[in-house]
Amino acid sequence: MLGTSAETLVAEPGPRPGLRGPSDDVATTLLRLAETLRKGGVSAGMLVASKEVSGFRVITNPDLATFPQLRQELATLRSRLEDALVAGHVAPSSTIEESRRSLAKAALELARPDDETGPILLRLSWAADHLLKAGKQARTDDDLTPTLARLAVSAATLWRIAARMLAPEA
Repeated sequence: MLGTSAETLVAEPGPRPGLRGPSDDVATTLLRLAETLRKGGVSAGMLVASKEVSGFRVITNPDLATFPQLRQELATLRSRLEDALVAGHVAPSSTIEESRRSLAKAALELARPDDETGPILLRLSWAADHLLKAGKQARTDDDLTPTLARLAVSAATLWRIAARMLAPEA
């Protein structure tokens, strides 16, 4: 799994609290993991098992995930993004704002009782893509934080779980 796991992460002292892997910055490694998830190279189940990586608290097995659990994880992801913005772990940008909007719209659509699932996947996909884009820009600006990278991984994982639930043939 891209050369990192929760067991290989070690704390690094310094002016900016963070984690480092054996040979690469953990934030960068997590961002690569989010990219791999978006491309279909890693299963969501591998990540959900590691709460430190996925950030998930409710869904423990993507194969058995329910809509209430999906709604809860989506609400948690939105809350974590807001908390990260307030704490300064994620810099405000138009890309982050687009992700926030997509997550909010996905939450509204997921709350509907009808069977229209296409927009939910599209919104979660956009949110994951925007968080990934924000992470890539932060990496370019040498300002990538583990928090932003974990949010990108969580969004990509949530999208993969929703895709499995809503479009099992995909």
